[in-house]
Amino acid sequence: ELKKAKDCIAGHTILEMESSDAQASFFADQELLENEILTIEEQLGMIEKVTVADLSRVARDIFQPAKLNMALIGPFKEKSKFDRLLSS
Repeated sequence: ELKKAKDCIAGHTILEMESSDAQASFFADQELLENEILTIEEQLGMIEKVTVADLSRVARDIFQPAKLNMALIGPFKEKSKFDRLLSS
């Protein structure tokens, strides 16, 4: 799955860079947001280096049980069913 995702990002990025205005936007965004400009090849190389361990580490940092929230829409009778989902 990780390889598929990397291939999808690479393919999308390469196709997206076919127009000169997309390239200008790509490099302008980097200059404004990152203060560093990487080539498309450098960015794709960084993406290629991402491992399953990297994804797991970031997921553990983002999805912490103490920080989970849930929004419910519609009538329900037993609040306890949903409380269990958040506490597990």
